[in-house]
Amino acid sequence: MSWTPRFSQIHRERLLEGRWFLDSDVEAMAPPVVITEPLWERLGRVPLTQHPTVTLSGPAGGTYQVVGITPRQGFGDEERRVDLPYDAYRARVDALPADAWTQYEIWMGTGQVDQIAPVLAMDLRAGLPEGQTVTVNRSDWAAQPGALDAQATFEMVTGGIAALILALGALSLINIQLVAMRQRPPFPMRAALIGLLASVIVGAVSGFIPALVALRVKVIDAIRF
Repeated sequence: MSWTPRFSQIHRERLLEGRWFLDSDVEAMAPPVVITEPLWERLGRVPLTQHPTVTLSGPAGGTYQVVGITPRQGFGDEERRVDLPYDAYRARVDALPADAWTQYEIWMGTGQVDQIAPVLAMDLRAGLPEGQTVTVNRSDWAAQPGALDAQATFEMVTGGIAALILALGALSLINIQLVAMRQRPPFPMRAALIGLLASVIVGAVSGFIPALVALRVKVIDAIRF
C-alpha cells in the first residue's frame, strides 16, 4: 500500500514507534516504509535506532528502511502490511497493475462538500481517457445513513439519564438537609445577619489594605517586577 505524507493527519494515525512519512523522504536513497506491529515482530522487533530494513519482492521489490510501526488494531490482528510513499512506489514500477485503482482523499469541512464534490468529479472525468470511471463520495461517519439521527438519539438518551441522576442526587441532598434542620433548635436570624456583616467587613478590609499599598508603588517598578 502506498500513501502520501498527509495520510497520518487525515486519518489521525497513531504510531507505536517511530514516525510517519515526511516530504523529504522522497529524496532518500533507501525509501522509507511504515510497517505493522505483527510484521515488526517477524523482523525480531529490531529497534528503529538500528535502522532495520525490509526486503520486498514483486514489481516494487527492493530494500526499504523501516521508519515507523503501526500498532495492532485489536485482538487477533496479525496483518503484515507495508505502507510506503506513492512516489517511492512509482519510482520502482513502470506502470500500475492492470487491476489497480487509484483513490484520492481530500480533507474539507462539511459545509464545502456539496459545492466541491460535483466540480471535482467533473474535472477528474474530463482529464481521463475513455473507459475510465470516477466516483466521488464521502467516507466520514456523517455520510453514513442515519448517522446524525443516531447521534441525536444517543445525546438525548444520555442527557436524559444524566438529568435524572442529577435530580435524584439533588432530591436526596435536600431530604438530608431537611431532616438535619428539623432535629436542630431554630437558628436565630440575628446571628445570620451578624455573620454576613462580619464576612463583608473582613473581605473589604482584606482587599482595601493591599490596594492602598499597591497605590504607593511606582508604575515603572510594578511593570519591571
